[in-house]
Order: sequence, then C-alpha cells, then structure tokens
Amino acid sequence: MDLFEGLQKLGLSEKETRVYLALLALKEPGVGAVSKRTGIHRRSCYDALNSLQEKGLASFSVLEGIKSFRATGLGSFKALIKEKEELVESLLPELKKKKREEELTIEIFKGLKSTKGVFEGFLREKTKIYIYGGNNPARVYLKYYYPKFTKAREKLGIKVEALHPDVPGVREMAKTMPLWNAKFIDKKLFSPNFWIIQGDKVFILFWRESPIVIRIMDKALAKIYLGAFRMLWKAAKK
Repeated sequence: MDLFEGLQKLGLSEKETRVYLALLALKEPGVGAVSKRTGIHRRSCYDALNSLQEKGLASFSVLEGIKSFRATGLGSFKALIKEKEELVESLLPELKKKKREEELTIEIFKGLKSTKGVFEGFLREKTKIYIYGGNNPARVYLKYYYPKFTKAREKLGIKVEALHPDVPGVREMAKTMPLWNAKFIDKKLFSPNFWIIQGDKVFILFWRESPIVIRIMDKALAKIYLGAFRMLWKAAKK
C-alpha cells in the first residue's frame, strides 16, 4: 500500500491527501504554492486546508500579513484513529442490537414441493437435527422423496436425536432409521406439536396433504427450544 492510499484509508479525502502531502514536501507554503503543487483550485485548497485543521493535521501562521500552512505532528493521526475507535465503541451496542433484530426472520412454506425444499436445506446445513414429534410423518407425506433424503442424510453423516410419543409402532420405526437416536415420552404427556431444530433455525411443521412449515431463524429462540428438548431428553426413556 502506498502512502497516498494509506492516508485515504485513514479517512482523508483525495484532495485532503494531496494537500497534506504538499504540506509535508513544502516549507510552510502559502495557499498559492499548495495550489500549484497539487493542481487543485485555490478555493478547493482552502476547503481542504480548513478540513485538515479541523482534524488536527494542519496549522497556519501569519507573518507580515502572509498566511502560511504546515502539517502538524504525525501524532495527530494517532489521535484521529483513537477518535474513530471511540466512535466505533460507542456505536457497537446499537449495531449489535440492530444485528439481533435483523437476524430474526420468519418464513412460511406451503405444499409438498416447498416442504421438500426445507428438507434439502437440512442436508445443506449438515449439522445434527433434533426432532420432537410423532411417528415420522414425513415418511407418509413425502413418501417418494423421503427415502432419497434418508440415504443422503446417512451419506453426509447427519445424526438425528428424536423424541417420540411412546405408542405402538414408533419404536419399530425408529430402529429402521439410520443415525437416529430416539427416546420416548408417555403419550399422555406428549404434545401434538411437531418441531425440528437445526443450527440457529426452528421449524414448526403441520403435516397434511399440503404440509405447512414455519421456519424461524433466530439464535436466541433456537437456544430456548434446544434447552427444552434437552430437558425432555433427560426425562425420556430409551
């Protein structure tokens, strides 16, 4: 990186940079000399010099009615950088708050094709899937797609932890599923809701001929759901 580019990265405009370098090269020049050296119009030179003075990077003196300028000590750049750092520090809490607000997104998917797209997303994510729900209804409603999904999940090594109601047929189903670690809860205590957690996403599924999936992307909510899952997991039976 050359000096010109470096000064601009520190926050100087192109004209301010050219004028500042002229001040370093010339011995206390007047505005005319700066204009001649930089090729910048006198009026624009004055504007740049005033801006440099406001930033603490230039000063002037008047001798016998003649105004001359000079670059101030290079330590002024450290003060400028420190000022920017303090500004960033003061803005960070608001920026983080804004980021959290933007992170939460809710999307609704309806229909078999859209639901398949959600399951394809599970494969792209490649992280463990947590399932709370009944007798794996995806096998019924996505009967042509689900075997392909299961093979792909197994190939990618994506593990599943699943909580199911302790009802006939569910244990047998769980045994047939690869990389599927299941536990069971008394059906009287089991909620009819069906939800999935993967990464920072929570999925609430409504299984029917035209399935509906609500996908919520939010770290805090995913953490709450995962905490609830783990509490239930401890109480569940193999």
